[in-house]
Amino acid sequence: MSIRLSPAILDLIEALKKLPGFGPRSAQRAAFHLLQNRDGSLDVLGEALSRVRGGVTRCKLCNTFTEGDICPVCLDESRDPGLLCVVESAADQMALDSSLA
Repeated sequence: MSIRLSPAILDLIEALKKLPGFGPRSAQRAAFHLLQNRDGSLDVLGEALSRVRGGVTRCKLCNTFTEGDICPVCLDESRDPGLLCVVESAADQMALDSSLA
């Protein structure tokens, strides 16, 4: 006998499978974890996704993710605006910035 999952749960699993590092089994485990911890994980994740969707855009100067028109890095007056460092992703930028701190 196979277990039939609701369409909403199947949609959640499919959405998670689209994330890097999530295959079918890890997406299913994550979905069930979120559902079993509704008051903790699911609500926190839902609220975080909602905030990001409504408030995060791209910096008008460097194109990284930010909640304002200009990111904190570009607003930092101690940085030399004449220097340019090209990175592939926002994650790479974060790694570079954290290594310099």
